[in-house]
Amino acid sequence: SDAESMRLFCESLQAALQSANKGANKRAEQVQVMFVGRVDTPMLESEFARVGLQDSLSMSGYLSRTEGVRELANVDALLVTTAFADSPHMTTSKIFDYLVSGKQIVALTSENSELANLLHEERVATYSEASRENLIARLCGMFEARSAGKALERVSDEALALRRAQYSWRTLAQRYAELLDRVTGGVSE
Repeated sequence: SDAESMRLFCESLQAALQSANKGANKRAEQVQVMFVGRVDTPMLESEFARVGLQDSLSMSGYLSRTEGVRELANVDALLVTTAFADSPHMTTSKIFDYLVSGKQIVALTSENSELANLLHEERVATYSEASRENLIARLCGMFEARSAGKALERVSDEALALRRAQYSWRTLAQRYAELLDRVTGGVSE
């Protein structure tokens, strides 16, 4: 469920923050996690409060795609979550904007989901309950890089150019139209 993936994220975030500060929770106010779009506000607030990170949570509600893409430029890393078991064959369309942003993506999903398949093709690590320690280590690495004044690693220019060609909205719309033509036999009304 979404609650399970959020519990995994919040507990891992708390553990990574504590590790980065050798047990002190001083960095919590320096970490901001913004959720965009429709979210389960009570569940998010509850999970973040449960681990003492309620001040790190913000929710913007819906943004236009243009505003959302603009926001992507202002963040260090991107988080995408899917329910671990509820919808293995569905994914959010914003993942394509994430892929072409070049930013690091932290993805919480089940290993047999369509999202995991897509991200594995793009060499983006995914995390589930079984890989909690890897998620904590990844978050710790991100905090250590930021503490050292380093920018988080980005996708190579070559890989980014390929992603932009493959996942641009124009390309995706064209592929979708071709798929619809095949399914309908090219019949239009």
